[in-house]
Amino acid sequence: MRLFDLLRQRVPVRILPLPTQTECTEEFFHQLISTCESIVHLNPSYVRKALSRIIDSLEARSIYDDLYFDKLYELYASLSSQPLGDLSTIPQDILEYRINEKKSIRIKESPNFISGRGTTGLRTWEASKLLALRLNNDYSYLPYIQNKKVVELGAGTGLIGISLLGLASHVTLTDGDPNLVDQITNNISLNESDTLFEPETYSSRVLLWGGPELAPKCDTLIGADVTYDLLILPELVKSLQLYEYNVALIGATVRNEATINAWEAQLTDANLNWEIIEIKQISSNPEVFDEPIWFDPSGGLSIKVYKICK
Repeated sequence: MRLFDLLRQRVPVRILPLPTQTECTEEFFHQLISTCESIVHLNPSYVRKALSRIIDSLEARSIYDDLYFDKLYELYASLSSQPLGDLSTIPQDILEYRINEKKSIRIKESPNFISGRGTTGLRTWEASKLLALRLNNDYSYLPYIQNKKVVELGAGTGLIGISLLGLASHVTLTDGDPNLVDQITNNISLNESDTLFEPETYSSRVLLWGGPELAPKCDTLIGADVTYDLLILPELVKSLQLYEYNVALIGATVRNEATINAWEAQLTDANLNWEIIEIKQISSNPEVFDEPIWFDPSGGLSIKVYKICK
């Protein structure tokens, strides 16, 4: 059921889909309790708020299962004795993103922070979610990834690159911030027990765009939400000119049309061949759940995926 995946992704409590009466089986209550128990140590405030909303909804509709309802109340009561706090004060959390039926990726991040420590890479952004889904699930994207050498630029939390481990022949996750590279390594470790990949099939390293050090030669360059600032576009485009690759796939959330227009103009001026291969529209209604991963409309209402070749 979608509810359990959304709880693991920490979708805002106010928009969590409430179960219908027919969905409230013993199996539902068992999974709800199991899911809450698996994340309560990470974010007790979130679990308490979620349980409060779910229990209120069930009581209002007189939906009960004595055995499991008692267990729900016990869990909720154990949290009620703790200070509720503000969810925005949780500095870091471990979120779980459902890529498909066989793959979920755990990411330690700061989901309530737009930026901090001079970087925007403390949280997973919308274009990263889209590319992680498409590169793993869409057959039109698969030839760029399967058994290919892949380099990710501006990897941030590492969601995309980690999701490709075991699918690509080798993945190099790069970022310009050494602290984020360390965090990427930690996030890889969070997924080692559930993902089939070997240590020699991935690496992570610091890489500054436009600098003297080049990215490793690869089949496919990937990047998501790396076009957010006009000031960094020249270095990014310069890197796309210098690096050795067959194709680059760049996901860009449209937040500012002027920035997107500048990005496209600079690609053209650099004599790079580019095309938009997908435009994902994000509903302005946050309660629309049309993908395995929830997209936050406050982060932008459309995402463009660019295919770039020299």
